[in-house]
Amino acid sequence: MKKHVLFFGMLSICLTHNGQNYRQYYQIVDSAYYFWKTGENLRSDSLYQKAFSLFTGFPYDYTNAAYNIYSIDKSKGNIYLGQAFKYGQHIGNVKFILKKDSVDYNSGELRKIARKNKEKTLKGVKKGKIRRIFFKDQIPRQFASKKIDRNDSINFYKIINMMENDSLIFNRFYTGYNHNVLWGLLLTHVSYNIEHYKKIAPYYIRFIEKGWIERESFVDNIDVITALCGYMIEIDEKTGTIIELPEKNRYIIENKLYYSLSGDLSFYFSSLGGQVTVPVHPDMSAEEVDAFRRSIFLGPYEMYKKSRPYKYYPTEEEFKNLFKK
Repeated sequence: MKKHVLFFGMLSICLTHNGQNYRQYYQIVDSAYYFWKTGENLRSDSLYQKAFSLFTGFPYDYTNAAYNIYSIDKSKGNIYLGQAFKYGQHIGNVKFILKKDSVDYNSGELRKIARKNKEKTLKGVKKGKIRRIFFKDQIPRQFASKKIDRNDSINFYKIINMMENDSLIFNRFYTGYNHNVLWGLLLTHVSYNIEHYKKIAPYYIRFIEKGWIERESFVDNIDVITALCGYMIEIDEKTGTIIELPEKNRYIIENKLYYSLSGDLSFYFSSLGGQVTVPVHPDMSAEEVDAFRRSIFLGPYEMYKKSRPYKYYPTEEEFKNLFKK
């Protein structure tokens, strides 16, 4: 009987979130993150509260909300952490960030919150299918590199079939967040073939809009297509269609990297001791960059930069010089 109750509870969550569009959710949490990082903690908290009253959040957003308010209202911070654990956050990730940011916390209390709010999802064949396809994805990458392309093509046909006929397998409310995250890596590997990804993107965007799967993996996929593979593209927000722009200039900036279209891609440079972003394509205006970012669920570029001052945003020449040192 307990399993039936859990099933109908999960089904209720799935149906509830089908009617929501998470584009609004991302707009609110991006603003909340911006005000947190610019020191307006209470304003940030009010926005996080608004986002979570309208949508079921992702674990890292609940965690960010907790970090934002922890020094002001520890009890509220713990409530946010409870929600983060409930929707899939790992206690090790929370401890790491709290230590890194020198936040005073009680380890025993944190474990108690995590146990009380353990993620509940349906167990069974869908989780097993995700694990099996992930395992098969990793084997050639570890032991048979010549078979990677063939394996990625096989996985593409499996994934597109599941998107069309078994879409609940992509739903974090059904399979759980940690299994859901595996799709990000699998879909990144498929994204090296743009013709395959064109077929996947409309489904993927629809799942993100429903809140089934996080946007971060989709952004990573687009970075692969644009900055690593060099395709100039547009994305139709309504249909999720990827449109190639062959008439646009497509050229390498440095070290086999193309320009970014979103400004989101960054790498760690040990010589600088921090993250360095790949420059945005010089033919794109600020309005075009923001429009492209909006199509992949990201906020305005200037807001992004101001909320991440720890990143280095070099000019084209500065970026090229980094590889000459």
